[in-house]
Amino acid sequence: MSYKNSFFTDKCESNNYTASFRPLWNWTNEDKKLYKNFYKIKHSDCYEIYGMTRTGCAGCPFNLNLQNDLQILESYEPSMHKAVCSIFKDAYNYIEKYNNYKN
Repeated sequence: MSYKNSFFTDKCESNNYTASFRPLWNWTNEDKKLYKNFYKIKHSDCYEIYGMTRTGCAGCPFNLNLQNDLQILESYEPSMHKAVCSIFKDAYNYIEKYNNYKN
């Protein structure tokens, strides 16, 4: 299935209406809490105990608190830190160059 936008899709097939919302950033904190509790989702301790913020995928290069969150990952979940640094390497390099230029 292809999507026309990343926020909302609805469809009606045989009077069976469904709606899907992607991604979850438009949900309230209460919505997220209800969803988490209903499905018994356990997040990484980095989020639940060590205070890492959540703006999408772990290590997301668009995170406003990226450097702090990467330090938390490096301290408490070194394997995840290694993975995100590999996955987002090019984005991190670009962001660093942009921030140096901006400053």
